[in-house]
Amino acid sequence: MQFLDLVKMKEIPEKYAGGWYLPGGEKVGVIHAKRGLIDSENKNQETSWDDSLEEICEDSSKNHFLDVYERKLAMRLLQPYITKGSNHFICDFGASSGYMIADLKEHFPGNQFIACDLCGGGLYRSYKNEHDIMHIQMNLKDIPFQNQVIDAAVCLNVLEHIEDDKKAVRQIYRVMKHTGVVCFVVPYGKKLYDYYDASIFHKRRYEKKELARKVQAAGFQVLYENYIGTSIYPFFALKKRWNQVCGRRMSEMDQRKTFAKDNEATKDSVLGNLLMGMENAIVEKMHFPFGIRNVVLAKKSNV
Repeated sequence: MQFLDLVKMKEIPEKYAGGWYLPGGEKVGVIHAKRGLIDSENKNQETSWDDSLEEICEDSSKNHFLDVYERKLAMRLLQPYITKGSNHFICDFGASSGYMIADLKEHFPGNQFIACDLCGGGLYRSYKNEHDIMHIQMNLKDIPFQNQVIDAAVCLNVLEHIEDDKKAVRQIYRVMKHTGVVCFVVPYGKKLYDYYDASIFHKRRYEKKELARKVQAAGFQVLYENYIGTSIYPFFALKKRWNQVCGRRMSEMDQRKTFAKDNEATKDSVLGNLLMGMENAIVEKMHFPFGIRNVVLAKKSNV
């Protein structure tokens, strides 16, 4: 596969046709990069996610009103830059169980799609549903792609899991084609970091303009920057402050249980769906001063 840096691949594929074909004739759904995976021999590797969390979040990440809205917004932002049937390479950096990449495939038919993630569990579930999407288990800080091969990408709720997020953004910049576009999303509210964030291995929540600054520092041009979840942010902020107080008295196991309970309880919120629907109607026409998540659409400069 011409877009892969084969030196960085643990398994060297010969071709892709509904799965990766290896030289010995074996067909696998997910191939693996060499370095930095969860099951790496490097015992000092930072923990950024795990398959048990993936199982907890799988249903809510598909149906939670905030995640559904986020995916729709990402596709709308990418729409002017992706032509249907153009055979562009479109990548999801942090594909999890594959809901975003499946939406992209449906919305932009006739292109080539790549789902990438550090954890294999979600990728294997994604492959079961979408056999014609390439799946690669890899570390975002060491992307096993050649330079300038990706036309469009999304990186949703991933950078906050990486200690050196600047390096990850630089890697994404490296593999994007000139004029390639990327939609980034991160959690906003630096002072709201709580046990919920710690339970899902967030290294940080982002302060105002932090994501845009890091994206620009890597060489990208920011085309769009905004916030989502603005209408419910006051309620969200109060809950996070409460968590900061209560979390001090919780064990790690209790924190994980409470996280799972809160995650399940909010996904089908009638109020959340109503408010996000209102935001959806105006988000591209006005700039919000804050929100639960920060969105940046960036373009690789010609320079």
